[in-house]
Amino acid sequence: FFYATGMANAILDLNGNILCGVGWKRICTDFHRKSKLCVERCLRSDTILANQLANQERYALYVCENGMVDAATPIIIGNEHIANLFIGQFFLETPDQEYFVKQAEEFGFDQTKYLEALSACSIYSKETIYSYLDFLRGLTSIIGEAALEKSRREALVTELMEIKNHLEATNKELEAFSYSVSHDLKAPLRHITGYLSLFQDDYLAAIPEDGQRYLKNAETAAIE
Repeated sequence: FFYATGMANAILDLNGNILCGVGWKRICTDFHRKSKLCVERCLRSDTILANQLANQERYALYVCENGMVDAATPIIIGNEHIANLFIGQFFLETPDQEYFVKQAEEFGFDQTKYLEALSACSIYSKETIYSYLDFLRGLTSIIGEAALEKSRREALVTELMEIKNHLEATNKELEAFSYSVSHDLKAPLRHITGYLSLFQDDYLAAIPEDGQRYLKNAETAAIE
């Protein structure tokens, strides 16, 4: 976007920390940001813009105390206001040279270099600024939603893996329990089949046919 338009832009979190930025003009980086008083003015400008966006404004536009124009729009991801996108160091009309000459004198800037830096700042209409903000807002929203969806998928995969691991652990516990139960039952079943065998050896002839069948079924069931 910067290479296509020449418009400086940056993303700031809701606490005012710069997360990323590109193309900031020399009048800012080489002059305003190197003067303590000018920096304080810049920070006030950032705060004013951020406060406007906190009030659910779609755009925020502000002429800072250093004479530059900045604008911002909120970044909304998943219906949550997570950051602000700033564009800056431009003018809405031809700047007053005398204002900046006096400002150079006030802060001890090299007037020639300061005015050269000033001349590198472009003039845009409000309509152009708002179209840029709409584009950047849409772009960041698309990227953010894609990242959010990826995060959701990763969370789902993690949840499924946890369920899988839990099921595997449960199956191992059931296998161990089954083995233990099977092992614990073998001894009494051997006793049962042993006594059934002895009982049949001694008394089978005296038992009716139905009783013999019942005994045989009981022995078979115990063995199985």
